Amino acid sequence: MLACLSLLAGCATEQLPPTANIPVGVTCLPADAPKQKPATVSNGELKAMDDETLVLTIAAERLALLVYSAKAEAVISACR
Repeated sequence: MLACLSLLAGCATEQLPPTANIPVGVTCLPADAPKQKPATVSNGELKAMDDETLVLTIAAERLALLVYSAKAEAVISACR
């Protein structure tokens, strides 16, 4: 009887296993990070455009690339 009580008493004490901290690699890129650079017009297509269309196309591409660059720089600085 004493042996059974001692076994039950051992079960009543709760022993937790030691804690182990394991480093896990986590990506620093947010979900809204730019996936691809914006599409640009080829040099051949630019050469075929009239002056007005050429200037407007270059200006639009420049703005798109500036926005992309700003987002990419923000992501890169967050990963440092």
